[in-house]
Amino acid sequence: MLRRQFIQRAAGVVGAIITPAFVEQAWANSQNGTAPLLRPPSSTVQYKLSAFRMEECYSLDLLHPDGSEIDAMPQTFGQMLKHFDYKEGSAQLAFVMEGWCLSRSEAQSMLQAPAPQDWAEIYTDRHGSPMARAYNFLHGLDLGPKLSRSSRHEHRVGQINFIDSFHPGCDMLGVEVPDKFNLSLLQARLIELGQPVQVSVLD
Repeated sequence: MLRRQFIQRAAGVVGAIITPAFVEQAWANSQNGTAPLLRPPSSTVQYKLSAFRMEECYSLDLLHPDGSEIDAMPQTFGQMLKHFDYKEGSAQLAFVMEGWCLSRSEAQSMLQAPAPQDWAEIYTDRHGSPMARAYNFLHGLDLGPKLSRSSRHEHRVGQINFIDSFHPGCDMLGVEVPDKFNLSLLQARLIELGQPVQVSVLD
């Protein structure tokens, strides 16, 4: 599990939202049971991070603003392999010929057909599911440094957890946020980064 924190900046820093005053208000909201402090993005919303309550945290899904999933399964095995770093035709062909002991023409036919079921399931877990999309989107952003318990890092605040369950029988990716206070920090950081994403909470 990769744990990251957010950075609290002084009020005078240009573009800063996660300031001491914001952190104080967001914490107060989380403690008195009111709605989390979720500021709207400064640009038109293109995606929604839907946070649904689990036993001890919130799990995040990346969706269209209307709550629908972003796109469908790739239509062919070749299209799907592009998500697994087999982007060139020759690399895809060599991979299928070797992996399935096929001739060149058989491999070409396999690449143009729908993906095998086991690969479709891996694609869903690693790329296609709303949870995986949230992971891949947020993991690529500069949300903040890795979690540190050191007192030297007094400007670090909050926590967001990246879950990579890549082991036999489970390939799922996911993002978990401990509470509404941290959801407020996440939304604020997304705005600081200029991301057109709205965090919404489903309790």
